[in-house]
Amino acid sequence: MSQEQDLSLAQDVHNTILAIKDGRLHIKEELKGCYEEILNVPLNGVGVEDTTALSSEAKSLARATGKMLKDMFFRPEVEEAMKESEEKFTTQELQSNLFELFEKLFIALVGATSHSISDLHEIHVRFIDRLKHQKNLFEKEFNRVLESLLDFYNAHKFRLYTDAIDFGGAKFVVGGQRAFLKSALNGVRIAGLCSDTQLIPDPVYPHVSGNMHLNAVHLQLAETLFYILKLKPLIDAHFVVPPVYIFPSFELELEENDAITKQGIGDMLLKLVSPVCDGAIYSFQDLVEYSKNHETKFIDAVMAKKLFIPPGSSPNEILSGEKAVRKYISEEEHRRDTDMIDMMKRMPRGLLILMGISERLGPQYHLFDNSQSLHAQPLLNQEVHWHYYMKCCEASAQTLVNNKILSNESFQTMQALQDQSMSWLANIPIEGLVELRKKQEHEWFQFELKKYTNQLAEAGGAEISDVVREVNHGLSCLMQRYQKDIVEIEKTYAGKVKDLALKAGGAGVGAFMTLFPFLSPILGNGVAAGIGALGAVAAGAFPVRQHQKAQEGAKQKINQSMLGMLATAKNN
Repeated sequence: MSQEQDLSLAQDVHNTILAIKDGRLHIKEELKGCYEEILNVPLNGVGVEDTTALSSEAKSLARATGKMLKDMFFRPEVEEAMKESEEKFTTQELQSNLFELFEKLFIALVGATSHSISDLHEIHVRFIDRLKHQKNLFEKEFNRVLESLLDFYNAHKFRLYTDAIDFGGAKFVVGGQRAFLKSALNGVRIAGLCSDTQLIPDPVYPHVSGNMHLNAVHLQLAETLFYILKLKPLIDAHFVVPPVYIFPSFELELEENDAITKQGIGDMLLKLVSPVCDGAIYSFQDLVEYSKNHETKFIDAVMAKKLFIPPGSSPNEILSGEKAVRKYISEEEHRRDTDMIDMMKRMPRGLLILMGISERLGPQYHLFDNSQSLHAQPLLNQEVHWHYYMKCCEASAQTLVNNKILSNESFQTMQALQDQSMSWLANIPIEGLVELRKKQEHEWFQFELKKYTNQLAEAGGAEISDVVREVNHGLSCLMQRYQKDIVEIEKTYAGKVKDLALKAGGAGVGAFMTLFPFLSPILGNGVAAGIGALGAVAAGAFPVRQHQKAQEGAKQKINQSMLGMLATAKNN
């Protein structure tokens, strides 16, 4: 029997057990023995039901029950919900409705709109104040909005996922992390400069659909909402090809209830870690035993290959196993509940590191899965996530880029833009991205950067460091082009203003210099020399104002272009 068939049976067994436990399945007396056998099936190392010891009768019953449950409870419900959703809302309307609910949930938590909040500190202060002085109102409003959001998910979550498949162009699915905070937002801003669509796993959905074992759950939800709501202008613009699109990734449900997901993450971990272990490692359970029985050797090998990077660390840091463990627990204490932290502190160090690697790989597995299902190219925004993505591709013998979706050259350019040296690109405001998208300047930006990476592509590929260097060079050239354009505008209008000013006479020049002091560098000191008190505005003043306005308009136009926004971002 193939592994795929084993996992299919394991899934049927899992669904049968859930249906019995929650009362959806009535057990006939004559089948009680087989169902008891199913209920007592053990789990393997990655939490998948081990069906190898089941009798043939129990296996047949599990398959039949699993099919019945799918027919009775899943397919009609999903199909009906999707049909009703399609009849009532467009894709753009669904996204806007989702963000309206996000905003209402944020207001219920903090008592203010997301755009009126300056930073996370203000969120904390307002949240604590609301709990202290408006607890009843807080609970009432939060529960009301939460119920509306859950109703929305129940009605539209499958539609939200399937709609993401249909977008074309340079389409990326964002992944690698569980949370959507500042670094994730900055990554989306940067990628938005030259991507057609970024598919973003809904960071709010896991907060309301399962247990993430967090401390200060409501506060962490408010932080997530604060950052995801920064994208609202891109959503509300209702572009036919959306620059960003939020979809539910179902990660928690899959990790808890889907046999293929559990086994997939376990297999990814096995492929990545087993090569550094001495001896034969054939299963996840073998890996667990090795991490405990050969703890020092295991930890040293894992750290040497940089397979364990604790939260808050960089792949370039050199940490001992003990320091890495301490940092792992220290970082998680800020966001995990006490039960989880207590368990982590009690775990053998080798097993804890194995768990840490597994937590890094879970998002990577979902990123690979989503990219295949949604026909999109994986995109990450932090160095550590790129590190694990490369490791996973190498361990699984997968190519880094899906050439059906994107050329290798375009993929490397997008990866290079996420390099730390180009973090200034995130200074471009979301409203700026909206304007750039209206003018489709992201396509122009793709074309311009391609000029600087063509040579590397023609040479047969390059290291990412080479691509980063060339993209940085390309951006510098674009900045020089912007400065040249500004100078040309100033030269063009300076001559006209100077001629008109001189014709108007000394008093007129004085008036212009007083009304428009920014013209001083353009007119030069010689023009202004000897000008006394402000007299009556000469006849040439009105034409000069017209030219001054024209100059301002020309500068404003270039400042609202891709070049202008890049220059502004670089200077901030």
